[in-house]
Amino acid sequence: MPRQLSHNRPDREGLPVESLLDALKNDQRRAVLRLLTASDGAMGVQKLADELAIGTALPIHDSDRIAAELHHNHLPRLDSLGIITYDPAANVAESLDTIEELTPFLEFLAVKRDE
Repeated sequence: MPRQLSHNRPDREGLPVESLLDALKNDQRRAVLRLLTASDGAMGVQKLADELAIGTALPIHDSDRIAAELHHNHLPRLDSLGIITYDPAANVAESLDTIEELTPFLEFLAVKRDE
């Protein structure tokens, strides 16, 4: 059963909203979540990094730096929250059902960024 969002109330199981907001405050993590939501399965870290570099108009050689950031920081954090699964040995990330709950948050943050 996927984890549900909660407001740290003892009568509700799930992902605390504070943890969710902390995870979503980073542009790269939001972009990763959008990419994984749009994909039909797992994505390799290098593919995610390449897409992020392209999406931010960075030189493609920066994708190695982005891949390192994803591997050591962003993907483990999202995995620990139960939003994605990340296999660091295989360098593969995959969304979980929980990610669908984040769509309204991601859309709201994208609109706010564009304003």
